[in-house]
Amino acid sequence: MAVLYERDAQRVILTPSGSDHGCDVVVLGWGPQRENLLIQCKATSHDELDSEMAVREVEGARPYYESALGVSFHRRCLHTTARRLSKRTLHAARIYQISVYNRSWLSAQLDRMEIFLAGVLAKDARRERVE
Repeated sequence: MAVLYERDAQRVILTPSGSDHGCDVVVLGWGPQRENLLIQCKATSHDELDSEMAVREVEGARPYYESALGVSFHRRCLHTTARRLSKRTLHAARIYQISVYNRSWLSAQLDRMEIFLAGVLAKDARRERVE
């Protein structure tokens, strides 16, 4: 996911596996409005993501990353490889104002961008701890 956002951002941080404080990707200065985003990624082999916890994780990450980086986060996002999101997941996303993106969004982004395995592996090798 980090590689998808790099082209249009000032800085993209791929957080360390395991100790990410509820956020897999931190995007700073993204798009024309230079928004700051926190992204939680959930890969699944199931057709539906039924995870209220994923929504709460990314919302819970906000105070940590705002304090550590000294910026406000305009958007929090949940990205998944699932085709659908359950009603429970969508309800939680509405409550916390989390943007949710499923497999069709990911497919559309990959169709319009040239992304190579070498770039993905290079980004993965440069994971950053935010403290």
